[in-house]
Amino acid sequence: MTDFSTKVWAEERQIVVNAMHFTLVIALDDRNDPPWEQADGHGPVSDWTRREKRPGERVLHRDRTLRRYYDVATAQRIALRERWGAHRPPVGRPRVATRLHGATWCDRATVARLQQWLTARFGTKPPSVRMVAAQAVEEDFQYLRAWCNNAWGYLGYTVTLLDEEGRPTVENDACWGFESCDDYILSAAKDAAAVIAERVRTSQHEAVRAEQRAMFDAWEMACT
Repeated sequence: MTDFSTKVWAEERQIVVNAMHFTLVIALDDRNDPPWEQADGHGPVSDWTRREKRPGERVLHRDRTLRRYYDVATAQRIALRERWGAHRPPVGRPRVATRLHGATWCDRATVARLQQWLTARFGTKPPSVRMVAAQAVEEDFQYLRAWCNNAWGYLGYTVTLLDEEGRPTVENDACWGFESCDDYILSAAKDAAAVIAERVRTSQHEAVRAEQRAMFDAWEMACT
């Protein structure tokens, strides 16, 4: 398991995309703000403080005499208002709410899969909206606490095209702010490599065509 508290972690590998070779470096992005400051969809988190915990709060993280608190009570109200998690669809026109994208109309097959997920999580009794919101708040708390405990961190990638001798070229791309608990960074890096490969291949084809045109023009002039 990667120790994100070291602040120096990095990994390098070679990948092949569209028959072209690249170096892929995935490194720790320690310049990112805490997740609750980067995006919506999280409960309120206090600054570092020495005060005692208030009603409705939980200790999110400790550092000697300092603490950060997670406001569970306010998070529950936000979860209900913004429909975190998923609620039971009304009769007739199914509707599903997701934490990140709000309410979305969907087909009955999607609703059926949702109901299977709800049954697996809450049992055969249909959960209330408050039960689902409470579960979403708990998952948010655990997610943020894992970041505080260095169980996951933010990563960035740099992908660089290699020449035929295996040396780095000037063709590269980089992007940062990926969560280490998600494999999306790998697919994003490969997509970036594919864009580079397509750009280089197009440039090579254009150079060949330009050379062919120049040769034809020179031959035509020699024949006149």
